[in-house]
Amino acid sequence: SLIVCVINCGTSVFAGLVIFSVLGFMAQEKGVDIKDVADDGPGLAFVVYPEALSKMPVSPLWAVFFFIMMATLGFGSEFSIIECVLSALGDEFPIIRKNRRNNIIFRAVFSAFAFLLGLPMVCSGGIFLLNLVDYSVGGFPLLVVGLLELIAINWIYGIDKFSANIEMMLGRQPGRYWVLCWRYISPLVIAITIVMNIAMYKEPDLDDLLYPEWAKSLGWMIAMFPVVVIPTWLLYKYCKIGGARLLKEGMKPLPSWGPVNDKQEQYADVEIEVNGRRSNPAFAKLMGSTLSNATTVTEYSPASSTLNLIRSKNPSESNV
Repeated sequence: SLIVCVINCGTSVFAGLVIFSVLGFMAQEKGVDIKDVADDGPGLAFVVYPEALSKMPVSPLWAVFFFIMMATLGFGSEFSIIECVLSALGDEFPIIRKNRRNNIIFRAVFSAFAFLLGLPMVCSGGIFLLNLVDYSVGGFPLLVVGLLELIAINWIYGIDKFSANIEMMLGRQPGRYWVLCWRYISPLVIAITIVMNIAMYKEPDLDDLLYPEWAKSLGWMIAMFPVVVIPTWLLYKYCKIGGARLLKEGMKPLPSWGPVNDKQEQYADVEIEVNGRRSNPAFAKLMGSTLSNATTVTEYSPASSTLNLIRSKNPSESNV
């Protein structure tokens, strides 16, 4: 993991040196500031770089090398993203990977569907759609999903159990550095980044051209889709495994609770004892509760029961 992080950061630094050297050359050629040459986004790769390559010696050769680099970079990113999605769907629906034929058909259909989704980005005006999708997906959703993953691992699944799983696979538990990063440093950094993104938010634009309101709404829908899926799936699984029933039962009154009005004595004079605990099944039935869901979780207090409260007003009443 450390080697991958070092290589990734080193590559970013090297790419930054290349980018700003090219931007500096273009700024000097045009006689403008570097900030006026190009903004970040697709314009940097598809406008500024080709123009800079055309001014270099043996420009066709460098142009071929540049676009081969862009193609390999795109393929490498696309393969990892697609494989991640396909693996998750295959784990959730085992029939997909039941045999080789199903797996090939599913991958072909999914790839064709993704191709059709990306096709509008190469049509007239596609650069606006590409910029909108890149602006909407690249920041806020990834940070929120990453923060939720850390919360799930640390405080829902349990960092100790997670470390034990790593030890089972690698033969050793992760070091204290990784535990500190997962538990404290990474959630704090991501949370601060999310707050700063919200505070410094600006509307999407392309070459100082603002998007219309319907395009902004589309961008927010794209940004919120990967975030909304998580609580939606959580509620679905919660209800599927009995959470809705548990919530419904938890909202019902306990059988040991009932009115203390003299006119409502019929709810208390049938109090019975089950497994060492007392309850008022008549009143519980009226209120929609059951005897079992309270007698298994609630200790009965004779001093506070409805029956004893009524008997305190009628000392002559015999015991049940």
